[in-house]
Amino acid sequence: MLSAPTLSRVVIALERQGLVTSELAPGHARLKVLHPTKRALDILTARAEEAFDDFAKIMVSLDERLANITEKSIEDGHPL
Repeated sequence: MLSAPTLSRVVIALERQGLVTSELAPGHARLKVLHPTKRALDILTARAEEAFDDFAKIMVSLDERLANITEKSIEDGHPL
């Protein structure tokens, strides 16, 4: 669990890095609303695309392995 001072420092660091903007919530002097910046969204999008590419490669590899197992089973006279 993060304490309020720790969380405040994290938010300040994220703002300095250009990853979030913040504003006080209407009617709440101690509550901040955080918004991701375009930079943060670009980073998240790039990481999501990389993860999807990795997942697609894994799926292709699994398809190839399954095809090889199926072909080997048929060749051995033991269809799945």
